[in-house]
Amino acid sequence: RTLMLDLAPPGLHESGLREALRWLADRAGQQQRLIVTVEDDGVPKPLEDQVTVLLFQTVRELLQNVVKHARSKRATVRCAVVDDTLMLDVLDPGVGFEVHSINRLPTRHGGFGLFNIRERLKLMGGMIDIHSVVGEGTTVRIRVPLKPQHGLFDEALRA
Repeated sequence: RTLMLDLAPPGLHESGLREALRWLADRAGQQQRLIVTVEDDGVPKPLEDQVTVLLFQTVRELLQNVVKHARSKRATVRCAVVDDTLMLDVLDPGVGFEVHSINRLPTRHGGFGLFNIRERLKLMGGMIDIHSVVGEGTTVRIRVPLKPQHGLFDEALRA
């Protein structure tokens, strides 16, 4: 049951991404003592259900990375629409890292989470950008087109 809640909370499809992100922020506070602020521009975000689930799971993975690696007790999730594109940022004021040190492919030492995120977003016409400065924190920006890409979303979910 806990796993099912973490993958897709109740009401995700009915309430939409904004409420799901707020639910995730509350859960991160309760379970991992991570204070997550959710900022939303209030603009409607017409997304297919599958895309909403994927974005929810992506933010969950990124917040887990904050807990595991950033040594930060705070994070911010920003969600906004810019020119028919959903911009979803996850920021933390943690220790940061050298982005070029991340392997594009997973290794036995890890990297599966970011690799999976990158590949699934790419299949749906989206992308992920990571900006980090050692000692200053990290910003991960996800961009996803709001308009369906004619079957690419379903293909991304099977990946």
